[in-house]
Amino acid sequence: MVISGPLLFTRFMEIMDGLLNTPHDVKLLKKHGIITGHLKDGKVAHLFNGMSHSIEVHGHSQLDKTIKRVNEFYNAALNIKTQNMIERYVYDAWKVLVMVATVLFFLLMVLQTFCSAYGCSSLVKKTK
Repeated sequence: MVISGPLLFTRFMEIMDGLLNTPHDVKLLKKHGIITGHLKDGKVAHLFNGMSHSIEVHGHSQLDKTIKRVNEFYNAALNIKTQNMIERYVYDAWKVLVMVATVLFFLLMVLQTFCSAYGCSSLVKKTK
């Protein structure tokens, strides 16, 4: 299957959209000569971030292989692995922890209300 030129260009634009999120990203790519031009960094970032996503391309072009290698390299970084682990385990567990804390808080409120109404001097030892 041969991918035509415009779709290949669309995939390139998709890569650039993924790379350029902030003016700092544009400045970095300009510094290394990857991007040239006279637009301000913020406008370039806005230009790429404003582009719509292309249709799904199913092919085996050199660009697809490069995208796969870049993603593998990115996902192999220690800070990315750490971030993915935190998102997977901590953020999901956070919901459970909030639920447990809510139930515990509710039970303590019930206990306080009960002790206020009936007195819990027999449950709590008084200290001098």
